Amino acid sequence: MGRKINLMTSEARTWYPNAAYHITARGNRSNDIFRDEEDFQVYLTIIEGAIEYFGKQYEIICYCLINNHVHI
Repeated sequence: MGRKINLMTSEARTWYPNAAYHITARGNRSNDIFRDEEDFQVYLTIIEGAIEYFGKQYEIICYCLINNHVHI
């Protein structure tokens, strides 16, 4: 028999101008999402690209990248 997979989604968040947000992401079951220094650098490059893409509407005040999770 096939395994049923439940996909969970959340409602889109409302973003308010000039508000500060704490964004987190964690690996599944707290598994690592970064294996080495190169992974950290690739992630930062993607974040930079996202900021450029959105026309610098957002500013990252502080970030913390840990092997199994991030805080922005």
